[in-house]
Amino acid sequence: MVKRKELKNRLVLVTEKKNTKYVMLLIGINVGSIHESNNLNGASHFNEHMVFKTNKHRSYKQLLEDFERLGAKVNAYTAYDRTVFWAKSLPESLNEIIDIYYEGITNFEYVESEFRKEKEVVLTEARMYMDDPKSFIDDLFISSLYKSTPLEKPIIGELKTLKRMKKGDLEKFKKENYVASNTVIGVVGKFDEKSLEKKILETFGKIRKGKKNKIPPIKIENKKRLIEKRIDAAQAYLYLGYRVPTYDSEDWCKIFFLKEILYGGMSSRLFQSLREEKGIGYSVGCNYIDLAENSGCFYVYIDGFDAKRKDEAIDTILKEFKKLKENFVSDDELERRKKVALFKFYENVSKIEYIAEEIVDRELTNRKLNLFKKDKFIKKINKKHIIEAANKYLNDDFTLVIGYPKN
Repeated sequence: MVKRKELKNRLVLVTEKKNTKYVMLLIGINVGSIHESNNLNGASHFNEHMVFKTNKHRSYKQLLEDFERLGAKVNAYTAYDRTVFWAKSLPESLNEIIDIYYEGITNFEYVESEFRKEKEVVLTEARMYMDDPKSFIDDLFISSLYKSTPLEKPIIGELKTLKRMKKGDLEKFKKENYVASNTVIGVVGKFDEKSLEKKILETFGKIRKGKKNKIPPIKIENKKRLIEKRIDAAQAYLYLGYRVPTYDSEDWCKIFFLKEILYGGMSSRLFQSLREEKGIGYSVGCNYIDLAENSGCFYVYIDGFDAKRKDEAIDTILKEFKKLKENFVSDDELERRKKVALFKFYENVSKIEYIAEEIVDRELTNRKLNLFKKDKFIKKINKKHIIEAANKYLNDDFTLVIGYPKN
């Protein structure tokens, strides 16, 4: 059973005990590229890096050695609407890991030399994204789909912005956003409840309340857009998709099943029609994701195909959309897709990593839908739901981004 505790400073602690050999800690902070000004694009991701650097209590080297001494696996990531730090460790190491993360998260004075070195690391990472065709076209698709909205800004930041960023800018941005009102801590697995609550109060309970970040409303409206780019690649890359409601929408499961039918496995439609029947693309697929609290994304992609077959590829995708609109779904196909979806769900909810991510995510996004009950929605899906969703969302107002080889 998930337990929720809100501290006096508005920080939220969510926990669930499980009979495991290890424990999962997740610290989610409600700040990402969507909250950045144009001049500070990339600051959230940059600060994620700097949390693992020297602070008032430990040097950079000591911090890394301490994580290893505690038998902990740690990492972090930045998204459009959040920055998340996590650790998997032995239960007896949990309290000290909380201490280490608290020290890093509340460090607002960076070492100048480490800041300069890490800036080069972040710039290198940004250049690597630009050099990788899939990552580049993926980012270009999202920024094109949500053009003229806060989601247009790349998570990692633009090179020109990162180059101009100063230590003081980064420290100020962190101090403004790394506050209790923006913080959710999740712990799942084996732990001592009283000891954990005491440790959180002693550390994160001291963080100032601050102001909770809000996401400006973004309209779920689509316009037909075609963006073509020449890229350093031997083959073409294609993304075709739409703005759609998030997993908090009443239509979420219908949209989810559009994705499952189009690409829920190697027997699904896009894999068969594009790769097996026509030999277009090695990696093909379909995805439905939440980008932020009120903005979702549904898209089909082909990673690596002959650019001369662009029209054939697009035509094949749109024909599959048309079939869904015209009730071309058999009982057998739907049942297969439902069985696959249920298996994926049950496999996920057996993992404490998934549970921790889910309970923290619900708090960060204010999502009402409890995805632990996802199986009930899956079982209720029928062909009528799929036809309705296909006609409602798979229209001609799609965003299409194609990366062509320079040669």
